[in-house]
This record gives sequence, structure tokens and C-alpha cells, in this order.
Amino acid sequence: RPSTQVVFCSTIARLREDSLSSFHRNVAMAEHVALAVAEGHAGGLIFLSSIDVYGRPPREVPLTERSPIDPAGYYGLSKFVSERILQDRLAGRLPLAILRLPGVFSLDEDDSSVLGRLFNRLRRNEPVELTNDGRQRRSYLHVDDLHAIITAIQKARWSGLLNVSSTGTHSIREMTEQMRAHLGSTSPIDGVGGGDGDFDLQMDNSALRRELPDVALKSLDDRLRAWG
Repeated sequence: RPSTQVVFCSTIARLREDSLSSFHRNVAMAEHVALAVAEGHAGGLIFLSSIDVYGRPPREVPLTERSPIDPAGYYGLSKFVSERILQDRLAGRLPLAILRLPGVFSLDEDDSSVLGRLFNRLRRNEPVELTNDGRQRRSYLHVDDLHAIITAIQKARWSGLLNVSSTGTHSIREMTEQMRAHLGSTSPIDGVGGGDGDFDLQMDNSALRRELPDVALKSLDDRLRAWG
């Protein structure tokens, strides 16, 4: 109905499966959702895409909405193809917002994100190992900031494409040390080699601040203080 606003977050995530089969299933979801939303005359759709569309590693950092598209795996490719399907089928017919997200985290005990797992090991004073010594600089997004952005988009009936993050451009080691200091943790932090993630994946939030100026994103330090 015209009063219905759809938030499309269903996906087969990269860490679960990054195959040709999962690509086809992710694209099929976009096709089916586009058809259902168009036939049902919904009032808007927000699609949660991924910064994986820019590649791992991306061709440039920090990432803007104009950065080159260069997905390295089937997951990133499926997100970009899904964006195009939704744009082709729905743009101009209803408000369509596409959000390209980094890793989404919370500080809950059952959080399985990178930062969530690190935080909970630190909270329990367990040893922490950082791949590539944690020197890679990453952007992350707190789940409450994602909720605030979605709410603002729905209220404004905003359409467009945005990169979205809330932690700034710190290295994983810097964020780990920040969480350790806040907790007063005694966890030893060791750097280990190996892994294929020794690259930066940072986002430029200029467009987000310009398009949704009333959304007050909170830094990792803000989240730690709120946690207690």
C-alpha cells in the first residue's frame, strides 16, 4: 500500500557463501522484491547494499559514491546487480534509497561482527590476535546509527545512493586499543601475519552529512561511553 515502506536487508552474506549459486539467489531476491513492491504500490524501498561493490581491495580510498565499481567476488557483484535491478524497475515510481554499508556492529554479547567479537574478548580479558597486526584502516557502522539513517530516509521519503559509516577512519588496532582502554581490559593484543585483508577500506561520509544533516552519527568513543 502507499503507506508501506520496505527495508530490504535479506542476503546471503559473503562470509557465509561467495559462490555463483549465492550470486544467482541474491539477484533473484532483488528481482522478486522489485516485482512485489511495484505490483503492491508500496510507498518506498530502502535497499541495504555493500561497500563490497567497490572491490576488496578497492581501487581508491576513501570511498565516495563516485568511486569505481570493481567487485572482486560474487557477493559484491550480486549487490551491484541488485542495485541496478531495483533502479531499473522502481526508480521514478517510488522513493528508492540504496545504502552501501561496511561491517555493521553492536557491543552486545552475541554480536558476531569483527568489532563485536574483539570487544567481547576484551571484556572477558581474553587474548586478542589481530591479522596483519591490525594496521588496516576500516570504517564500520553501529546498528543504532543504521536505524537512525533508515528512519530519517523514511520520514523524508528520500531517494538516492549513499555510503554510510560511523566509526571514522581508524585502524583496527587503534579501535582495539580504544576499546581495551575503555574497558580497563588486561587482554594481551598480539599481531599476526597472514590473511588477505591487508588493505584499507575507508568511507567518505560527506554525501550522507549533506543529504541527511539531522542524523547525528556517533563515534566509537561515543558508543563506548554509552555502553558504560
